[in-house]
This record gives sequence, C-alpha cells and structure tokens, in this order.
Amino acid sequence: MPKGRAGSGPRLETGPRRRQDRRARSTARLAGWLLPALALLLAALVHRRALGAFFSTDDFVRLEEAKGLLAPARTMWRLVSEVLYVKGMLSWFGPRPLPFHIVSLALHLANTAWVLRTGRRAGLTAGASFFAACYFGAFPLFYAALASAVNINDIMALTFVFMALQALETPSPARTAGGLACFVIALLSKEAVVFVPFAALLLPQSGERRAGSARRLAPLLLAGAAFAGFYLAFREHGLGTGGRAYAVGFGANLAHNLMTYRAGASTSCARFRARERSTPLRGAWACGRSWRSRSRRCSRLAGAA
Repeated sequence: MPKGRAGSGPRLETGPRRRQDRRARSTARLAGWLLPALALLLAALVHRRALGAFFSTDDFVRLEEAKGLLAPARTMWRLVSEVLYVKGMLSWFGPRPLPFHIVSLALHLANTAWVLRTGRRAGLTAGASFFAACYFGAFPLFYAALASAVNINDIMALTFVFMALQALETPSPARTAGGLACFVIALLSKEAVVFVPFAALLLPQSGERRAGSARRLAPLLLAGAAFAGFYLAFREHGLGTGGRAYAVGFGANLAHNLMTYRAGASTSCARFRARERSTPLRGAWACGRSWRSRSRRCSRLAGAA
C-alpha cells in the first residue's frame, strides 16, 4: 500500500475527534458558568421578597445601640456583625432597611456559589454540586434570616468561613495567615461556625486522604478549639453572649421560654406553608409537602428542642 494512502486513515479520523473535543470543551465551559448562574437565579427568585421587608424587633435594638440610645453589652460577642457592621451601614446609608437586605442577599448568593464550588473541589459531579447549591440557596426557611438585618451574622460568618477554607486549599504562610484572619472574623460574626472546619474534614479535596485534609485544616481546627476554650472560660468576662436576651437563669423563665419557642415554631411552620404555596417552584419541595400534614407535630418537636 502506498505510504500516502496508508497515512490517510489517521488523518481522516482527526477531524471528527477534534470536533468532538472542541464540542466537549465548549460544553464544559458553558456548564462552568451556566450552572452557578442558574443556582444564583433560583436563590434570588425564591428570596426576592426579603428585599421588601422592614426592620425586625432585634434590628431596632442593634440600631439603638449603634446610635447610643441604648447601652451596648460590654462584650466582644458578635463584634463584627452586630456592632461594627451596623455602625458602618448606618453611617453610609442611614436607617433604611433596603441596603441591609441587599447586603444580606448578596452574601447569601455568594455562599450559594461557594457551596457549588466546594462540591466540585470535593470531587462531586457537576449535577450533584448544582443540586446542593440549589437546595442551599433556595431553601425557603432562609427567608427568616434574610428578612432581618441582624441575622446577617449567620450569613456573614459562613461567608468568611468559606473564604478561610479557600485560603487553605493550597497552604502557604501568607494564605494560612489570611485564612486564620477570615476565621477569626467569622467567629466574631457568629460563634456557631466554630464547628464548620471540623465538618470540612468530611469533604476532603478530590484525591486527598482524610489525614492530609486534617493536616491542611489544622490551623483552623486549632483556632476553633482555642476559641471554644476561651469562650467557655471567659463567657462572663467579655467574650461570651451579652444582653438580657442571653441571660442564664433557672425558674419560671424556663416555661416562658418554652412557650415562646413553641409559638415561634408554629409561626415558622405557617410561614413555610405559605411560601410553599406561593412559590412557583413548590413542586420541588417535597419536604414542604410533608410539613403541611405534620405541622403540629413539627411545631411541638421544634418547641421541645
């Protein structure tokens, strides 16, 4: 067989292969930005009504403390999210609720994108990561946090935790210092995120062993353990929760608090049912339909907890 003809076979196959490779790369690029965009759009669509909410009762307390009308609690508890942030927003925008809600929704959308990115870094498929981001971003009960300016503490703390985890994906002295700084800001926004680095051990990066993940996250784990120790040791000396709402006591207040939580749980269940009926995506929320038939039991369990 002539050499030219013998070499023609592979050349004939390279055209379809190149087209297939080009198509696969273009599909991957499209999915790279389309899936996050769809997840963010879904979250914004579900929670869009939070932008029209007014200030809550807790918001007024923090606003009055920021303006000096009330004496603030002498503690570093939630210093970033409920003291410095509120003072900064008041100085920039004044006592208007819309800017507060815009910042809360923007950070929630950023957290939604980070959920998708975390799933991809952990080796999940694009579809699984997209589902996790949609479930997180559009979960209806997040409306309670987004409609209150003070509840940005949960959202802001999670944002800084994600930043800390991203900084330690490829550890270096500078990135480790930046990650620790973000984690400290997160702890001063909402102390509950102290356990998030421990949960991150369950999602090691693709191809990473559990021991390697523990070594990589060791700065955050040690910082979290140290903060928890300081919090318990100095809880009544400037580091723990502050204010009358977080006072500890045993007596008739236990029954009063239980009734308050019971009423709050009933309100939350009613709000969930109302939003599940009003959203155009109600068919996706199977858990919401199950709550519809078990609202009383749900409220009792939540109140008891």
